[in-house]
Amino acid sequence: MNVTIFVVGAGRGPLVNASLDAVENVNRSTQTTENDPKISIHPTVVAVEKNQCAVLYLQSLKAHDTRWKHVTVVECDMRAANDDPFLFSIINGPDTNKVDIVVSELLGSFGCNELSPECLDGFQRSGLMKETCISIPQSYRSFITPVTSMKLHSEVQSHAFFPSNASKGPGGEPTGMMQAMETPYVVRSHLASQTHEEQPCWEFSHPVKKADFAIKDAVEGINNERRAELIFTGDRCCGFAFGSGYGKKNATLGSMAVSIQERSSDGTTIHGLLGTFSCVLYKSTSGRQAMISIQPSSFSVGMFSWFPLFFPLRDPLFIPCGGSVHCSIWRKIEASNGGGRVWYEWCVRITSKANEIVAISPVHNPNGRSCVVRL
Repeated sequence: MNVTIFVVGAGRGPLVNASLDAVENVNRSTQTTENDPKISIHPTVVAVEKNQCAVLYLQSLKAHDTRWKHVTVVECDMRAANDDPFLFSIINGPDTNKVDIVVSELLGSFGCNELSPECLDGFQRSGLMKETCISIPQSYRSFITPVTSMKLHSEVQSHAFFPSNASKGPGGEPTGMMQAMETPYVVRSHLASQTHEEQPCWEFSHPVKKADFAIKDAVEGINNERRAELIFTGDRCCGFAFGSGYGKKNATLGSMAVSIQERSSDGTTIHGLLGTFSCVLYKSTSGRQAMISIQPSSFSVGMFSWFPLFFPLRDPLFIPCGGSVHCSIWRKIEASNGGGRVWYEWCVRITSKANEIVAISPVHNPNGRSCVVRL
């Protein structure tokens, strides 16, 4: 059985090796009987990568690793497959030569913050996929929660004095406090406490499918902008069970938080929001699924590939005892012929137990004035 696997964003080739390992495992596990000859998968693997240095490394692997004899290395942006002669020939060739499985690793700490939706949608738009094509990952969901950490807040403030352009050295113009406080940061949170249980913001799935539309056309006109309005209620005990916000839930910490809250009428100060994600790599028709996650409630033990994304607040906000946190966060897109921008905006307001507004933050990073990701 012939199977075409595309690894898009191949980098230095770990996902290509993982794909070859998976094929070998399937072929090894297939049972053989006298009346049922062994069914073997014959893979055609294409590694698509736009970074020239990474492409040179992939080509060296193909030249020296015998397992890579089935691998074709293509230097191309996955969103511009029509510009490559080899990929163009597949697009305009028979459907049997198109892609059965697309494998990628484009996820960021917040799931969608490294343009995975835009990149995979662009690949789908190229027309390389079969109608039955499977994407790995299949879906990913972003989560957010308030966090208290004077350490993180002070470190973000210190970035205001760093040069905005690293190439100019120590004498470069400083970033400035506004830009520093309106930039999300990937953090390995230690001296921090998650104050509430995280809540989902939004989800993306691949490939995009629409009834009565071919897979190539289903992605046309899709809108990847998102908005979430979340309320974290006054009971903060369960939040502390997640520790610093990076790691699996610890019920013992939650029990300790309950006893402390029973003896105290003090509130809490939050310094920002902590973003995480969970991802379904593949879900079978029988319901079995493979997942990876840095969401504390479903944390993948041993996961060290991603750390949370910290959205700082310009000024810390105090939550009185019994108060609630109202969080608004947006994923915004501005497209243009030459590319475009993606950015996040966020703001928080605090209400008392009587539902009165006691504190409110400004909208951070409006119109992407301080931090954007270029398409």
